[in-house]
Amino acid sequence: MVALHGPLAAALLACLALAGCAASQARQPAPDPAPAARRTYDPAAEPWLAAAGRTIQGALATFAATHDGRYPPTHQFPVELVTYLPEADLPASPAWPEGIRQVRTVAIAAPLVAAIGVPTAVGTVLGRGRLPTSDEDFDARTWGAWIYDHDVATNRYVLYGIGRSGDLAVVGYAGTPPDR
Repeated sequence: MVALHGPLAAALLACLALAGCAASQARQPAPDPAPAARRTYDPAAEPWLAAAGRTIQGALATFAATHDGRYPPTHQFPVELVTYLPEADLPASPAWPEGIRQVRTVAIAAPLVAAIGVPTAVGTVLGRGRLPTSDEDFDARTWGAWIYDHDVATNRYVLYGIGRSGDLAVVGYAGTPPDR
């Protein structure tokens, strides 16, 4: 066995210590440059959501055209709309289990703005999101839920589609009727 003494031993120990630190750093995960709460939502990342929103708005316009210009009341959405949707279906999200496509609606809640106000902006974070566990299991933070509110006095509506940004639910689609 060779015994090392003096400056050579100190240099070798320093090299081993640096190599150990470098190996330890290599095993550390790289920090997320933008945590989910600070990422900006890109609607282009979920093109199916915009396509589904346009499909629903087209069905709402057709409904109004056949009902003296009136949109369906909130409590009748989407039941009244089903016959106006192509094949009673929508583009499916690739992230949903089993390609869930049905329109489900949930109650409007803050920070979502109702039909008589300026719609909540696309990209607004609603909180930690989730997948539905059944066809009836939708709320305002369920990815893929559609939220509809109609104001009878003004015959205005707002339609929100809930998108996904990381593990957050965000407003991925916001639509109102065209101005007449």
